Amino acid sequence: MHPIHNWREGDRISDIYLCKGKVTAQTKAGKTYYSLSLQDKSGTGDGKVWDLSSGVDHFEAMQYIKVEGEVVRYQNNNQLNIRRVRVA
Repeated sequence: MHPIHNWREGDRISDIYLCKGKVTAQTKAGKTYYSLSLQDKSGTGDGKVWDLSSGVDHFEAMQYIKVEGEVVRYQNNNQLNIRRVRVA
């Protein structure tokens, strides 16, 4: 278990979180991605799914999802860059 409040830059995460929010957005270059709000009992965190082509199963907000990715710093906040996601 990797609580969100313990995320540190460079951590590799493979865990289950509640997807509190899911927004489909576009980069400046026009590429579609998901912006997620993840939650566990320790707090909330930001997640991004940049590559929607492989390893990304269908899921919706308010579902528990298993994510795999790496924590990066963006604008002085931790963010999980997600490579794989599926409904838990």
